[in-house]
Amino acid sequence: MEYGTTSENIDLIIEKSKNKKDGVYTLRGVTYRVVKGNPVIMASYGEIYQFFYGFLVLIGSYDYSSTCPSKLKSILKGIEV
Repeated sequence: MEYGTTSENIDLIIEKSKNKKDGVYTLRGVTYRVVKGNPVIMASYGEIYQFFYGFLVLIGSYDYSSTCPSKLKSILKGIEV
């Protein structure tokens, strides 16, 4: 089992999102936001990505060493999608 934005973890996030309520979740070191059963934004190891028509687009970054998970969740909730 690997942590971070591996293709296996991304596929797993997409599959698990189908049954989740709107909110922010964490799986294998990746924090992601679900809206209407779809993952829309994810963050891992200092980078924030948006799911965009089947691609991951880098939309921002954060200081991985000093950002706690609860603060990261609030950042993802505040990003407009």
